[in-house]
Amino acid sequence: MVVVLMVASFSRQWTAQLVHEPLAEALPEASPAPARVAQAVGVGASSTSVGTAGGGDSAVEPPAPPGAAENTPSPGASPQGSDGYRRSLRRSVAAEAVLGVVVLAITTLLTGTQPSRAAVETAAATAEAQAPTARMVMVPFDTGIPNGNGKVQITFAPGRVGDNTVEAVVYGADGGLMSIPELRLTLTHRAQQLGPLDAKLVDRQGYFAADRLRIPLSGAWTMNVTVRLTDVDQVTVAKDVTIRPTPA
Repeated sequence: MVVVLMVASFSRQWTAQLVHEPLAEALPEASPAPARVAQAVGVGASSTSVGTAGGGDSAVEPPAPPGAAENTPSPGASPQGSDGYRRSLRRSVAAEAVLGVVVLAITTLLTGTQPSRAAVETAAATAEAQAPTARMVMVPFDTGIPNGNGKVQITFAPGRVGDNTVEAVVYGADGGLMSIPELRLTLTHRAQQLGPLDAKLVDRQGYFAADRLRIPLSGAWTMNVTVRLTDVDQVTVAKDVTIRPTPA
């Protein structure tokens, strides 16, 4: 818009020049008025020296100064600058029109474009909505006895800072559900030297669960999973799990 206004100021100047040009042409140049000159008429005077035979004063125009005819403007003549002013005015008006179209196009584009901050917030909200609502970790174990190996599937919901529910399911070597007498789970945040936090899992007849486990910090937590198959056969396995921060 600043550029458009600058071009418009030039157009205004060219228009003013064209308006002033006809005014200059309309002003006539001053021409010398004829003067009456008295001449004596006597006897023997030549008849060609007097304007009339009756004698008396006669009006005689003085000769025009040299170059007067050249200085007199001819009718209908136009200054050479008028055409230049018109060409400049046409160019400036055309530039105004082009710049106006560009400004309208940019304005239309910006009107339909979402602000950057809102776009970032929308993208974050979309990613948050698409993020999983639970964190699941598979922990393999091997107690060293026949049929003493398998996997523990541990699920944190929602897997964020704050209160979480924990569910653990034990799978045997054949991939089927496995019943064990005890399963313990603790979490330690090594970077902050926090823990261990005991999940206090409870046997729910087929799986182990904790209704409330408060996790105070986000980041990598080390899980220590203790699987006990018999009174003397058990193993503790460590596995990291990432806890996400609470959304703002």
